[in-house]
Amino acid sequence: MADNSSLMRRYAEALQRRDYTSVDELLAEDVVVHIFGRHPLAGDHRGRSGFAAFTRDFADRTGVRMEMLGLEDILVGDQHGALLMRERATRNGRTFEFDRAVVYRLAADHIAELWVYDSDQHGLDVFAWSDS
Repeated sequence: MADNSSLMRRYAEALQRRDYTSVDELLAEDVVVHIFGRHPLAGDHRGRSGFAAFTRDFADRTGVRMEMLGLEDILVGDQHGALLMRERATRNGRTFEFDRAVVYRLAADHIAELWVYDSDQHGLDVFAWSDS
């Protein structure tokens, strides 16, 4: 679990610095990312390139910019980790704040799989995908 603690700490620090090159390096090549919601990009995204494409497509198609406001906690176990954080979405001068929990499956010193859970998924979907 010591290696998992280090992995999760390095990942969290890279997210906070917005160092997406380091974030990418901590993902397994064949990472699977589960994005929930009722929008065109919800579903599973496979591989580092699939995750990068999702992130780019979300920003391009919605105009939303995401920002981590604070990291509340890092949880680590033998096979999984989790980050609990506060997020802000900004679009057209408006903001939407929410809590986010991301659960990670850890394998071979990389993040092999992740699930993104937002405290107000419906509210975020409406904020990001509505025409207003």
